[in-house]
Amino acid sequence: MGNHNNWVVYMEYYELYVTRIRELCKERGFTINKLATMSNVKQSTLDNIVRGLTKNPRVKTLHKIALAFNMTLTEFLDFEALNEFSFEDDTDE
Repeated sequence: MGNHNNWVVYMEYYELYVTRIRELCKERGFTINKLATMSNVKQSTLDNIVRGLTKNPRVKTLHKIALAFNMTLTEFLDFEALNEFSFEDDTDE
């Protein structure tokens, strides 16, 4: 807990979503604004997710985002960093 110096590429769980959203936007030439419009997710909600203020977005929100990228939720969540994430130090029940 607290000491993550030995993690070279340690990321918080929520940052994985943020990185995924940013990469897909870049790939498709979407702005966050365009993504908000296409996903029918409020711009403020998306901004909060991308800024890391919302650390645990609802599945419904992630599903809408995935659809905007023309992906299923499964495809959206199927990426290496998320698949390899370890919850070992997590104390959540």
